[in-house]
Amino acid sequence: MRHEEPSAAKQPITKKQLLAVGGVVAGIAVIFAIWFIWQKTRPQMPRLDAPTPVLVKYVMTSDFERQPFDMQAQFMKQLEVRNEGDKKDKEKDPNKGKELDKAFADGRISETEYRAALQMAWFGKHLGRVDRYAAASGPQRQAYLDELILRQIREKELEKTNPKPPKENDIIGNPSAAEEKARIDTWPADVREKWYQFQNDYKARKKKIEEARAKTRPATTNKVR
Repeated sequence: MRHEEPSAAKQPITKKQLLAVGGVVAGIAVIFAIWFIWQKTRPQMPRLDAPTPVLVKYVMTSDFERQPFDMQAQFMKQLEVRNEGDKKDKEKDPNKGKELDKAFADGRISETEYRAALQMAWFGKHLGRVDRYAAASGPQRQAYLDELILRQIREKELEKTNPKPPKENDIIGNPSAAEEKARIDTWPADVREKWYQFQNDYKARKKKIEEARAKTRPATTNKVR
């Protein structure tokens, strides 16, 4: 009769092998613990209907910066709604809007957070205009530009005749040219193209309107004394 040699599978596990297996298990446990702690401590993306301070604090995180552009744009536009108020909501309740101002006045967000939120709201406002302009065509585009430009002209003229009282600690959220470019450079190419096309068309149309208004404006005469 032949005697078979004991197979490797039947050989007893050595102490060295047990230590190796234990080390692997311990390593996996450490990795899982680190991942779990990271998940608990990292900023969690809030819902768009979350309280205003929650949205403001989130858009200042690196997690927000890692989000795709479409998701970032939703937060920017939502902050614009919180800043200016939705038109339909304001028709129902004139007190709607200005939630960023209220959050800052109540101390629920800091000045730094307030400035950052106003800036994001500014981008949200202009992204909304870019989207509407890109969706229009021909005469509709020009009509939309005229609406925006004439509204701005009327507001400036009204400000000259009825200036608003200066606000204490009036904080402006409009980005500088460098800040605007830095933000836009992170966006997809097609979005950048739409943004700059809208800007260029807006400036060209505004120049034409201002030139036409200058021609129809009554000339001023100097009285000789």
